[in-house]
Amino acid sequence: MKQFYRACLSAFTTATKIGLLFGFLLFLCTSYSQVAITCPGNITANISDNPISYTAPTLTNGAIAPATIPGYTFLGSFDSSSYYLQNSSTSAQQAYNLAASSGYNLVSINSLAENNFIQNAMLATAISKTVIGYNDLAVEGTFVWQSGEITTYTNWTAGEPNNTGNSDYTFIFDTGLWEDTNDTNPVNAGIIEFNTGVVQIAGLPSGSNFPLGTTTNTFRAYNSNGTFADCSFTVTIVDPCTVFTSNIAYVDANAIGANNGSSWADAFTDLQAAITAINDCPALDTIYIAEGTYLPTATTDQDISFEIPANTTIYGGFSPNNGAIDLGTRNFNAYPTILSGDIGVPGITD
Repeated sequence: MKQFYRACLSAFTTATKIGLLFGFLLFLCTSYSQVAITCPGNITANISDNPISYTAPTLTNGAIAPATIPGYTFLGSFDSSSYYLQNSSTSAQQAYNLAASSGYNLVSINSLAENNFIQNAMLATAISKTVIGYNDLAVEGTFVWQSGEITTYTNWTAGEPNNTGNSDYTFIFDTGLWEDTNDTNPVNAGIIEFNTGVVQIAGLPSGSNFPLGTTTNTFRAYNSNGTFADCSFTVTIVDPCTVFTSNIAYVDANAIGANNGSSWADAFTDLQAAITAINDCPALDTIYIAEGTYLPTATTDQDISFEIPANTTIYGGFSPNNGAIDLGTRNFNAYPTILSGDIGVPGITD
């Protein structure tokens, strides 16, 4: 496909010069479907919701791996990737640069299964060691993949990496183990990878424990000509406990504030939310509930109940609109607070 794009460029030049077939070539060269990648929407969650799982990005017009790459021999395919072995023996740096100059990257190994695939391919071709895309060229001691993919797997030999002789590259041996290496060590060949799926180049994988704050997750999909498309979304983790300035969570079915339980103005409108806050926030041990009737669920599921955490004190009889806002002013006769099990059909509580 890379040759197709080059042919288009050459044909454009020729056709422009002679004024022939330009419209046809324009249609031919631009109608090739480019890859499109769509990420899920941004996510906001409480820290207690970790680990966070999200839907994988969707891919449209995915690339087709080239049958051949000049200077390389096809090794095989694993998952959504195809692998090609460099035909010539070079240094690690030369293998790295040759892959980049060809519009590709040295292999990124993201799992034990992929590591085993590479190891078996090496054994089948009698290659004792080869250079992979893991390097610390930019920052000493911080290894990253040439492709930009995030690190999800390593298989260092014991004591590695050790930076002997300023080792900025990584070998994989036919044992499957890795060692860092400098450019003076000869390498049999490099293995490049062409991924026809979606790779993650920033952020954390689905199912990870995300830190407080905002993490940007970026994914990439490649066209057959080596160009790519990216998409990103954020995962924002908040700590709901930071809004509380005392040991009390407030509940008022009629509150219209932030619904975070930190005050009467911003009270939770649902008692279950306050119970969740008690479970999540060690500093909380008391719930104030305004007048009204509170159900454990808005559904018809009568198996759901209020499960009050141990060592939690609950007070009702408050009416923020009428000045009953603390223990000294509450009046549970005038402002009754009812925790009801009348779920589903009115009047049937079991």
